Amino acid sequence: MFATVLKEITGYFDRRALLSTFLPTLVAASALVIGVALAGNGMRTWSTLSALAQALLIVGFLVLVTMCSFVLVNLRSLLDQSLQGRWGKATIAVERRVKHHRARRDALIEEDERLERLEAALVAAEATMPVKDAPAEAFTGDASEEMAKVATAWEESDQLTLEKAAPRLSGLSARLSALATSEDPALDRVRFATSLALARRGLARRFHEVRTRRAAVQQRLFVLYPDEPLDVAPTGIGNIMLAAEQHPRVRYGLDPVVIWSRLQPLLPEPFSAALRDAKASLDLMLTLAIHVPVAGLPLAVLAAANLPLGADPTAWTALVAALLSAAGLFRLCRLAVAAMLSVPLLSLPVLLWSVDPVPGGVVAVVLRTALGLVLAGALTSLTRLLLAGAREAALAFADQLKAAFDLHRRLVIHELGLEPPADLPTERALWLDICVFLYRGDPPTSPAFRYRAPEVT
Repeated sequence: MFATVLKEITGYFDRRALLSTFLPTLVAASALVIGVALAGNGMRTWSTLSALAQALLIVGFLVLVTMCSFVLVNLRSLLDQSLQGRWGKATIAVERRVKHHRARRDALIEEDERLERLEAALVAAEATMPVKDAPAEAFTGDASEEMAKVATAWEESDQLTLEKAAPRLSGLSARLSALATSEDPALDRVRFATSLALARRGLARRFHEVRTRRAAVQQRLFVLYPDEPLDVAPTGIGNIMLAAEQHPRVRYGLDPVVIWSRLQPLLPEPFSAALRDAKASLDLMLTLAIHVPVAGLPLAVLAAANLPLGADPTAWTALVAALLSAAGLFRLCRLAVAAMLSVPLLSLPVLLWSVDPVPGGVVAVVLRTALGLVLAGALTSLTRLLLAGAREAALAFADQLKAAFDLHRRLVIHELGLEPPADLPTERALWLDICVFLYRGDPPTSPAFRYRAPEVT
């Protein structure tokens, strides 16, 4: 009977809503009900009820969970906006988070600019390397002595970091170029050729290093933050989604808010399914991040107030909670500070194993208070872990959104009956006309806005 009722109820949800909303809500509500029942006389009262009353309570509980799940599904857009930091009026807390993310974006931009300067120094060094038949002033000094100094200098530069080596390489390349023009018979041409080959390989290695590092920085800027002049959001997920929304606007000149509702129904089914799966993963992590503190905090209070202090299950619970809390401290604090704060956390389970306090005594009150705080810290760490998982899921979903516009945006042009643009400038002009027409109703002004000839059938 209960399986039939559950099947009928879950039939109202599709697979993604079932996994991302209904089942997490069911687990959280069940844990909360069981915790309350164990803390009071709920189990004894339950055993005195008739089978019909128990069945009605279970069905009512499932209906209530279903209604809560429907509410969450219908409020999903509002929840997404809240977790993206779109909270309307700015507060002190919002401004602090915005300043934090603004500073992180500025740091990435400064790092990219610094690496760009190092790359420019390497380009200058490459430009001054010896080139066959290039006009140059002949070297008139002691070529053998200069060759030894240059070879030693290149070898020393290979041991330096990129930041220290890059400014020196241009001068060393120029000295090699000058040696290439020397007509001194004492110059060891074989050694010169070997040094030149080593210099070219070292320069190529430096180019690979700086471009790899710069690509990593640019990738973080590309996926984590919107480009200037657009300001940042107060949350990491909000910045990821802002970057995804900005992508088609910057590349193709289209407004993603206007075009998305026209593009989404046109996406091929395999791509659309992958997009829905990515959104379901994000929804699941966000739902769990909401349910853990909402259901966990009352359970933590009940556990701290009712668990027997001298029992092994209580001590093991405290140990797991202490480890989770310590892990959160190591993410939030400096290593030394986190290590010092972890000592009292990890001492709590030891005390629970070794001390059997008098019920209601001062020691028992202190231990129960400490247990409640440790459980709350564990919930905080778990919530942060879930939000970190939501951030990774947001990255995957944002990448799918960008790919949707990159690969399939022209489906909208085709369905509107317009001529496909021949190049990017024409496409950008066409998208501007389409978005203005759809958003405000202004007539198109660009010659790129042309209807296709009717197809002959």
